[in-house]
Amino acid sequence: MRYLSILLLGYVQFGFSCTDIFINKTPFHITARTLDFPLKLYTQSFETYSWYQKIFQTDINLTHITSRAFSFYTGYLDVENTTNLIANRDKVPEDNLAHWQNKYGFFGRLGFIGYTLTDGINTQGVSIAALYLPGSVYPKYNPHDPRPALGIYDLSNFILGMANSTQDALKLIMQYQLVESAMYATSGLYIKDIPLHIVIRDKTGHSAVIEFIDGKTVIYDHATNVLTNAPDYEWQIKNLTHYKTLSDKDAKASLPFAHFIPDYKTVIKYAQPEDAGLLGMPGDYTSVSRFVRASILTRESPTPQNTNQALYQAKTILSSVTVPYYEATATLWQSIKDLDNKRIYYRDLLYYDRDRIKQNTLNNGFVEYDLTKMDFTAHTPEQLNSGLKITPEDQISGVLSINDIPGLNDAKNLGFN
Repeated sequence: MRYLSILLLGYVQFGFSCTDIFINKTPFHITARTLDFPLKLYTQSFETYSWYQKIFQTDINLTHITSRAFSFYTGYLDVENTTNLIANRDKVPEDNLAHWQNKYGFFGRLGFIGYTLTDGINTQGVSIAALYLPGSVYPKYNPHDPRPALGIYDLSNFILGMANSTQDALKLIMQYQLVESAMYATSGLYIKDIPLHIVIRDKTGHSAVIEFIDGKTVIYDHATNVLTNAPDYEWQIKNLTHYKTLSDKDAKASLPFAHFIPDYKTVIKYAQPEDAGLLGMPGDYTSVSRFVRASILTRESPTPQNTNQALYQAKTILSSVTVPYYEATATLWQSIKDLDNKRIYYRDLLYYDRDRIKQNTLNNGFVEYDLTKMDFTAHTPEQLNSGLKITPEDQISGVLSINDIPGLNDAKNLGFN
């Protein structure tokens, strides 16, 4: 197996600049997220597509859009899985690789075109979402740790297949050493060092964030209702305290921000009281501002009276952090997960079509997938063989670090601020 360090043709921008929110107001538990992605994934010449173009191209007919990346994936009951590390696999004895059999059915969306979930829900009302976190450094395999090795990019599949709650997921994770791995790209090529952090939520309202800082796994149990990107979660929580006075219930709540707002008195004079109390809430699309804005809006939203109101809140707050189509990046799709009723809704906004970015039509809204009506029993040979498995050595042409690709190793080039 070769570890590749190559120069790609042209200039590329790459990165998941996403937002995840949680309407966590008993008895309603609705989680929602955006998947934001760079728009310049192609070379200057369209004559020959490179590997990243092939990944993200879209198959289109009159009624359905299917991306090769972000395709849907179903996890079936009792299907066998073995973690597929790829990265540094020669350093991990095969008998010390994590192996599991799905206890629960699950459904979600993949990242790239392999079997790595970036978003999903299981039949127990557990949600998983992977978001970009520049600066992440993954743990390496420790031969002195007796616990089996579980690849970090397989963690979403593992949690949804095995955990009936966030607490259960955290207990299961402690039984394994989480180690660096790689995602399948195309034609035997795998990508490693894609920096992610993960949020787990469940139907009881329990959330946890998992990050990988300086080669160590850091778990924030009982996390808040919002996650975005860099800086790390701990920094975002500290920064949020600067906005703690803002409230739609007090018109004077924005006074600490008066000196930042031009002609504050005039703005206040013509503002509705509930709007005046939120003056100072950031409105741009940086990760920090999206974290603050989504946190305030989820906090200030009233307790829903029914599920439809809870879904409406999730949809409207999601719209406030949905990145419009501009030069660097944009929101490709949104998801909303009703953890109480085991339903997931997906909405595609943009898609890649050869050398163009195209917008989905306005009459293509959210599509519902009801897990209570889905059959998670594996019947066909393809379903029975759909679990994660070790890739044979002769099917790996190389492992490419995302840090070795020009334009990808600087967070500012990835659509982040």
